[in-house]
Amino acid sequence: MKYLSLAKGLKTGIKVIDDQHGMFFRQINSFSRHSANEGVSRERAVRLFTFLQQYSVEHFGLEQALMEEYRYPGLAEHQAEHRKLRAYVDQTLAKLPTRDLTADFNLQVNYFLVDWFTVHIRQVDRKMTDFLREIAAKQPDHRLLNLIKGLLPNAK
Repeated sequence: MKYLSLAKGLKTGIKVIDDQHGMFFRQINSFSRHSANEGVSRERAVRLFTFLQQYSVEHFGLEQALMEEYRYPGLAEHQAEHRKLRAYVDQTLAKLPTRDLTADFNLQVNYFLVDWFTVHIRQVDRKMTDFLREIAAKQPDHRLLNLIKGLLPNAK
């Protein structure tokens, strides 16, 4: 079983984004731990995938708004990666009512989500957040600087 942690080099340096990633990590890790110890519960699986479906709208919306506002050149590629996760979540959630929830299912979910988030944050999000931090360093954009520092908790 794999687990996610911001301490494993997955911080982007933008507090609100790191906080949201932490929410994803706690949900995924909780599902994985419970499933490994108690077996996969349909209720727990539905709860995880519903959370991922709903919370990704907020999180990806924030990232997209920032990329659009600051004219991030990798916007299309970044959005394509978000669509991959959303498709996996939507397809898995749709199949949960009739799917056999085996230990193999738990491992597949765990590995897919941990691998997707690890690669996405280290490669795709890092490019975006480096770009945003570079803009903040070059321009006196106080809104972006405050967002990076976590001073705008409800910023979108």
